Amino acid sequence: MFNLDLAEGRLTGEPTPSHLSVDKTERLGVGLGDSVDTEFPIGAARPLKMAAIYRADTLLGDAVVDLVNWDQVSTASTATSSPAGSCRR
Repeated sequence: MFNLDLAEGRLTGEPTPSHLSVDKTERLGVGLGDSVDTEFPIGAARPLKMAAIYRADTLLGDAVVDLVNWDQVSTASTATSSPAGSCRR
């Protein structure tokens, strides 16, 4: 386990959360509560609500989505959270 160094928000509480790095939110011009179009590596896309913004992006990269989102776009899942494919406004 590691510390994401949250800038805003929280990691739990939203039914289908999305978490982005500070850098990514600045590039997209989004903030907490905004909807972010998220494209998964399998080709599916869906809007996700921003629940947290974090600073520690070295290990996870710019985007992390809850496994609930993966389960809704794919039948295969192996972890509780995974990096997202791409996010855009």
